[in-house]
Amino acid sequence: MFLNRVLGGVALLALSASLASAADLARKPASPVMPRMAAFSWTGFYVGANAGYAFGQQSTRLGLGGAWAAESAALQNDFRTAGGGNLRPGSFIGGIQAGYNRQVGMMVYGAEVDFNYMDLRKRTAYSLVGAGGFPALTYNYTRSVDTDWLITLRPRIGYAMDRTLLYVTGGLALAQVKDGWSVASNGNYLKAMTNSGVRIGWTVGAGVEHAFTNNWTTKLEYLYTDLGRSSKDSSYLPGSAFTVPAYTEQVKTRLTFHTIRAGVNYKF
Repeated sequence: MFLNRVLGGVALLALSASLASAADLARKPASPVMPRMAAFSWTGFYVGANAGYAFGQQSTRLGLGGAWAAESAALQNDFRTAGGGNLRPGSFIGGIQAGYNRQVGMMVYGAEVDFNYMDLRKRTAYSLVGAGGFPALTYNYTRSVDTDWLITLRPRIGYAMDRTLLYVTGGLALAQVKDGWSVASNGNYLKAMTNSGVRIGWTVGAGVEHAFTNNWTTKLEYLYTDLGRSSKDSSYLPGSAFTVPAYTEQVKTRLTFHTIRAGVNYKF
């Protein structure tokens, strides 16, 4: 009987403690809920700078006319083949850019303009000996290309994964290009061509950009640029022994290049 009373008392005390603990828990304030951070948005204007490397190819092809029609096919072919060819210039490239993005869902639409300094130049000199099957006939050629600056104006379309943006881009390209060509024979045939001006072409590429703060982003970008074809006739130089009848060379050039660059932007 005594044991039963003791066990009953112990059970009553345990029940009372449990009820008191439950009451304390009910009165304890709930843990504060951490506020959810707002998703990053790519919408807004930005400005920045970039730097990288450009490398490409300038191709030269010759069209012969005038008194060349009276020369042998072998001589014409040798002169045309040797007088043309490809140059492969390479250069540091760097500049500034500005643009605007508008994010709609996961898609980002925008436009960017940039101005870049470059020194994409190359020059070569070489000789053709025994032209047209004449062992004593030698032509000495020079060819050159020089590009000082590049401007592009490009729409951009991208897919945003929060703070990382994958995008494609393409649009207008403008550059200052100077092409040079000359020939001098041991018979004193002296001709030259210089064609300098602003070339208009196109560019296309892709890139990835990441926002490491709400205002600062970094990017890595590739562009392929085609500045189109240009042509100009050569002119006789003073002292040339072959001015009449007139030989004409139409010097046709085309410049294309690749650009790989990194950049940083500040988003407003």
